[in-house]
Amino acid sequence: MIRFFILLCSFMTSGCAMSLVGFHADFKNVCDYPVQISVPRYGDVSKPLDRFIAVGETVRVLNDVCRGSRTPFTIDAFVSPINELHRGCLPYDYLFEISANEKRISLDKEKFLEILKRSEIETQGKSTQYMWTISDPSLCPK
Repeated sequence: MIRFFILLCSFMTSGCAMSLVGFHADFKNVCDYPVQISVPRYGDVSKPLDRFIAVGETVRVLNDVCRGSRTPFTIDAFVSPINELHRGCLPYDYLFEISANEKRISLDKEKFLEILKRSEIETQGKSTQYMWTISDPSLCPK
């Protein structure tokens, strides 16, 4: 009975010790004109995002927390948080669309990850929060 209790406590303790890793990306409109952005699934509990963004305005386009066995201390996360996003923290059907002037740029999961690789990143909380700022002129629909 004591062994069972110790085993149960160890499972409960290890489960509670799992870290949460936050992945956030902000899009800054560097175009010379307002754009409309659409992100059907941009986070764990967030509603779909669909709005106009003024020139110079910034809005969050990814707001996700990865739970479970993936922690910020895995080798892949230490080397590149993009690997963590690719392995399951970012939904497989993620879509980010930017529209203006009757043109549209669509970024699926793979294209979005490529943009993140080229974007500025900062970390907070001993690498438990990854925050990108996307300010790429190539994302201006022309």
